[in-house]
Amino acid sequence: MDPGFEHYDTLKLDEVLGHFYMDVRKADGNRYKTNSLQCLIYSLNRSLKAQPYNKKIDIVNDESFSASRENVKAAIAELKRMGLGDVEHYPSIDEADRRKMYTSIYLSPNIPFGLQNKVQFDIRLYFCRREMENMPQMISMFSVKKKSEDRAKIYC
Repeated sequence: MDPGFEHYDTLKLDEVLGHFYMDVRKADGNRYKTNSLQCLIYSLNRSLKAQPYNKKIDIVNDESFSASRENVKAAIAELKRMGLGDVEHYPSIDEADRRKMYTSIYLSPNIPFGLQNKVQFDIRLYFCRREMENMPQMISMFSVKKKSEDRAKIYC
Protein backbone atom coordinates (compact mmCIF):
# COMPACT_ATOMS: atom_id res chain seq x y z
CA MET A 1 0.00 0.00 0.00
CA ASP A 2 1.01 3.59 -0.51
CA PRO A 3 2.82 4.87 2.59
CA GLY A 4 1.43 8.39 1.96
CA PHE A 5 -2.09 7.55 3.17
CA GLU A 6 -2.07 10.65 5.39
CA HIS A 7 -2.69 12.80 2.32
CA TYR A 8 -5.72 10.88 1.01
CA ASP A 9 -9.14 12.45 0.94
CA THR A 10 -11.79 11.06 3.28
CA LEU A 11 -13.39 8.66 0.77
CA LYS A 12 -10.08 7.12 -0.32
CA LEU A 13 -8.82 6.93 3.29
CA ASP A 14 -11.98 5.09 4.35
CA GLU A 15 -11.46 2.55 1.57
CA VAL A 16 -7.76 2.04 2.32
CA LEU A 17 -8.36 1.73 6.07
CA GLY A 18 -11.05 -0.88 5.45
CA HIS A 19 -8.54 -3.03 3.56
CA PHE A 20 -5.84 -2.36 6.13
CA TYR A 21 -8.01 -3.49 9.05
CA MET A 22 -8.78 -6.77 7.32
CA ASP A 23 -5.22 -7.48 6.16
CA VAL A 24 -2.93 -6.12 8.91
CA ARG A 25 -0.38 -8.59 10.28
CA LYS A 26 2.57 -8.58 12.65
CA ALA A 27 6.11 -8.66 11.27
CA ASP A 28 6.18 -12.46 11.60
CA GLY A 29 2.98 -12.79 9.53
CA ASN A 30 0.67 -13.68 12.42
CA ARG A 31 -2.51 -11.78 13.12
CA TYR A 32 -2.86 -9.27 15.91
CA LYS A 33 -5.19 -9.87 18.85
CA THR A 34 -8.38 -7.84 19.01
CA ASN A 35 -7.06 -5.41 21.63
CA SER A 36 -3.91 -4.80 19.60
CA LEU A 37 -5.97 -4.09 16.48
CA GLN A 38 -8.06 -1.57 18.39
CA CYS A 39 -4.88 0.06 19.73
CA LEU A 40 -3.59 0.37 16.16
CA ILE A 41 -6.79 2.12 15.10
CA TYR A 42 -6.69 4.62 17.95
CA SER A 43 -2.98 5.22 17.31
CA LEU A 44 -3.66 5.94 13.64
CA ASN A 45 -6.42 8.35 14.66
CA ARG A 46 -4.08 10.22 17.03
CA SER A 47 -1.33 10.30 14.42
CA LEU A 48 -3.59 11.80 11.76
CA LYS A 49 -4.81 14.50 14.15
CA ALA A 50 -1.31 15.45 15.36
CA GLN A 51 1.48 17.41 13.72
CA PRO A 52 2.34 17.56 10.85
CA TYR A 53 -0.97 16.35 9.36
CA ASN A 54 -3.50 18.17 11.62
CA LYS A 55 -6.46 16.34 10.08
CA LYS A 56 -9.87 17.43 11.35
CA ILE A 57 -11.28 13.96 10.83
CA ASP A 58 -11.91 11.17 13.33
CA ILE A 59 -11.47 7.73 11.76
CA VAL A 60 -13.00 6.12 14.85
CA ASN A 61 -16.25 8.11 15.15
CA ASP A 62 -16.91 10.11 11.97
CA GLU A 63 -19.87 8.95 9.88
CA SER A 64 -17.75 9.19 6.73
CA PHE A 65 -15.70 6.20 7.96
CA SER A 66 -18.65 3.83 8.37
CA ALA A 67 -17.38 1.36 5.73
CA SER A 68 -14.01 0.94 7.43
CA ARG A 69 -15.76 0.61 10.82
CA GLU A 70 -17.80 -2.27 9.40
CA ASN A 71 -14.56 -3.90 8.29
CA VAL A 72 -13.16 -3.47 11.82
CA LYS A 73 -16.21 -5.24 13.24
CA ALA A 74 -15.78 -8.07 10.73
CA ALA A 75 -12.04 -8.33 11.42
CA ILE A 76 -12.63 -8.45 15.19
CA ALA A 77 -15.30 -11.14 14.77
CA GLU A 78 -12.88 -13.18 12.65
CA LEU A 79 -10.07 -12.73 15.19
CA LYS A 80 -12.39 -13.90 17.97
CA ARG A 81 -13.32 -16.99 15.94
CA MET A 82 -9.60 -17.69 15.59
CA GLY A 83 -9.16 -17.45 19.37
CA LEU A 84 -7.35 -14.11 19.32
CA GLY A 85 -10.01 -12.19 21.23
CA ASP A 86 -9.13 -13.32 24.72
CA VAL A 87 -7.25 -11.16 27.18
CA GLU A 88 -4.47 -12.98 29.02
CA HIS A 89 -4.28 -11.77 32.61
CA TYR A 90 -1.26 -12.24 34.79
CA PRO A 91 -1.90 -14.77 37.56
CA SER A 92 -2.69 -13.21 40.93
CA ILE A 93 -0.07 -13.27 43.65
CA ASP A 94 -0.61 -16.40 45.72
CA GLU A 95 -1.07 -16.23 49.49
CA ALA A 96 2.39 -17.60 50.37
CA ASP A 97 4.18 -15.01 48.23
CA ARG A 98 1.98 -12.20 49.57
CA ARG A 99 2.74 -13.26 53.17
CA LYS A 100 6.45 -13.30 52.35
CA MET A 101 6.22 -9.77 50.91
CA TYR A 102 4.28 -8.39 53.89
CA THR A 103 6.83 -9.75 56.37
CA SER A 104 9.79 -8.25 54.50
CA ILE A 105 11.36 -4.94 55.46
CA TYR A 106 10.29 -3.47 52.10
CA LEU A 107 6.60 -3.47 53.15
CA SER A 108 7.13 -2.91 56.87
CA PRO A 109 4.76 -0.26 58.29
CA ASN A 110 7.32 0.50 61.02
CA ILE A 111 9.61 2.51 58.74
CA PRO A 112 8.53 5.37 56.43
CA PHE A 113 9.87 3.76 53.23
CA GLY A 114 8.18 0.44 54.05
CA LEU A 115 4.88 2.11 54.94
CA GLN A 116 4.88 4.03 51.67
CA ASN A 117 5.57 0.83 49.73
CA LYS A 118 2.88 -1.09 51.64
CA VAL A 119 0.21 1.55 51.01
CA GLN A 120 1.15 1.77 47.32
CA PHE A 121 1.14 -2.03 46.99
CA ASP A 122 -2.25 -2.37 48.71
CA ILE A 123 -3.82 0.33 46.54
CA ARG A 124 -2.56 -1.31 43.36
CA LEU A 125 -3.49 -4.82 44.50
CA TYR A 126 -7.04 -4.05 45.59
CA PHE A 127 -8.09 -1.07 43.46
CA CYS A 128 -6.06 -1.16 40.22
CA ARG A 129 -6.86 -4.50 38.64
CA ARG A 130 -5.98 -3.22 35.15
CA GLU A 131 -2.39 -2.10 35.68
CA MET A 132 -2.03 1.70 35.88
CA GLU A 133 -5.27 2.48 34.07
CA ASN A 134 -7.16 3.77 37.12
CA MET A 135 -4.32 5.45 39.01
CA PRO A 136 -4.90 9.01 37.66
CA GLN A 137 -8.53 8.94 38.86
CA MET A 138 -7.45 7.73 42.30
CA ILE A 139 -5.37 10.81 43.10
CA SER A 140 -8.45 12.71 44.22
CA MET A 141 -9.94 9.77 46.15
CA PHE A 142 -7.68 9.98 49.20
CA SER A 143 -6.68 12.91 51.37
CA VAL A 144 -4.68 13.21 54.56
CA LYS A 145 -6.03 15.62 57.17
CA LYS A 146 -4.66 16.36 60.61
CA LYS A 147 -7.03 15.42 63.38
CA SER A 148 -4.77 16.85 66.06
CA GLU A 149 -1.16 17.96 66.39
CA ASP A 150 0.22 14.45 66.78
CA ARG A 151 -2.15 12.41 64.59
CA ALA A 152 -3.19 12.31 60.97
CA LYS A 153 -6.08 10.40 59.42
CA ILE A 154 -6.64 9.23 55.86
CA TYR A 155 -10.11 9.84 54.43
CA CYS A 156 -11.62 8.25 51.36
